[in-house]
Amino acid sequence: MLDEEKLLEIFRYARHDWLNELQLIKGYLSLEKFDQVEKIIERLIEKLQNEAGLSNLKVPKLAAYLLTFNWSMHRFHLTFKVPRGDSGLSSWDEALVLFFKAFFFHVIDEQASKMTDNQLELAFDIGTAARIFLIFEGRMADENGEAAYTVDRHESIFPFG
Repeated sequence: MLDEEKLLEIFRYARHDWLNELQLIKGYLSLEKFDQVEKIIERLIEKLQNEAGLSNLKVPKLAAYLLTFNWSMHRFHLTFKVPRGDSGLSSWDEALVLFFKAFFFHVIDEQASKMTDNQLELAFDIGTAARIFLIFEGRMADENGEAAYTVDRHESIFPFG
């Protein structure tokens, strides 16, 4: 189980994220931009549904890693889409964390440009054969760290199970 300091750190990051969202909503309400408020609320609902889906995949180490990933500095922002339901992925938990943490995310962190807003989406497809779609949008850097080329949308498939 988590020690109290780690638990408080998790609450601090979560509280910070929610305060940012509430400040955006408050700002748009004061400007009477109700369409923007609705977009933020819809985005938050989708985010929370995906977080719940990830939590229900029975891969607690992977879920904890992905849910807290954006709390530290990276050259890309991570999002994920997860269908509801049981995945049967529990035996893959540690292997998936190792793959993403030690290999895949590390490579993208080194190659993505520091100067652009890069996005990586993990889309879980839990059917008869489980797959994870990796969708990157942004700019990759050359050896000097300069933005070398734009990736409008690159999709890779990681099958397992």
